[in-house]
Amino acid sequence: LLTHIDFHSKDRDERRIEVWNHYAKVIDELRDRVHIVRYEDLVEDPHHELERFCSHYGLKVPDLLPELESRNRKGVYRSTEEFRDLVLARCELSRFGYE
Repeated sequence: LLTHIDFHSKDRDERRIEVWNHYAKVIDELRDRVHIVRYEDLVEDPHHELERFCSHYGLKVPDLLPELESRNRKGVYRSTEEFRDLVLARCELSRFGYE
């Protein structure tokens, strides 16, 4: 799966799309061995996602968790919204719970 990765596009955004679609295929091939955590869900409720992750792998959730807080708030990274729109328009997202 990861032995040779060759992205051809010279355009930065097109290369991002190639990378996204490549790793989406890799995740699909490994889906039975991995637990998928969507970024938006992790940002929305980090404690819940950590509990789901630990449960999936049979781990005990730590008793004392430090306060989990997202550092990636809307507008922190200037191009985040632009890239998000590009990904939504050009990448296969339904397999990961996006519509």
